[in-house]
Amino acid sequence: METSPKNATRRKTVDLQTVQKTNGSTPPSYEDIAREAYLRAEKRGFMPGGEMQDWLEAERALSQQQATRQ
Repeated sequence: METSPKNATRRKTVDLQTVQKTNGSTPPSYEDIAREAYLRAEKRGFMPGGEMQDWLEAERALSQQQATRQ
């Protein structure tokens, strides 16, 4: 069975939530993720088609930063 991109994204989000629950960290704020995703889009010249990847990478990077601080 092939996984659709929508389902794959949902699975990544669930996995991130599971990690956050087990390590006790709070998730990054929407504003922080949006800011980081914007910076990533800016670096790639705002070419269309990478918005979701920018968001997911920003969310992952911020979560990892929070985890290393604790």
